[in-house]
Amino acid sequence: MEFNFLEHLAFHIVRNGQYSDLPDIAVIGLREGYDTPALVILAGLDKNESSFVMNDYFEKAIQELELAEVLSGKKRAALLLVRGLRNRILKREIDVCDGCYFIFHKILSFTDIRILDQKFTYDGIGLAEVYGIYDTIGELKNSSMNWSENKTNEQLMEEEEERLMAALSGWNG
Repeated sequence: MEFNFLEHLAFHIVRNGQYSDLPDIAVIGLREGYDTPALVILAGLDKNESSFVMNDYFEKAIQELELAEVLSGKKRAALLLVRGLRNRILKREIDVCDGCYFIFHKILSFTDIRILDQKFTYDGIGLAEVYGIYDTIGELKNSSMNWSENKTNEQLMEEEEERLMAALSGWNG
């Protein structure tokens, strides 16, 4: 999955990324026009540098870029990623099912967002309908029997994918 600088930072936070990835992430930031003293130093560090040194420059860069609030905690970082992926899905840059797989299995599953759920999976962040439709598509793909007498499972999946796009479009996360 291709990410911009902010998304790389967010993914690093959500997935408890390796310190050795930080110099490469800093280089991406410099290429995108972000420029602070700590980011320049971080970009120039060797991947084998002490994790304490890397983390120190990482935190300084976040402060200098005034991103501390945006990236504070896994939940905010995860929602930043989900919004970015949602936008790419809606622009049809990413397949809707592949994008949802990434959202639910590679991002949200690494957070404690599910604690917010009240009745349904991911309803605490407004994604219950999206998750339900995505799960239905998965069950249709794996079914050995037709679900309908009038339509094939493939036709049903196409309809569900359109519903999934509409649900993502209506999400205000």
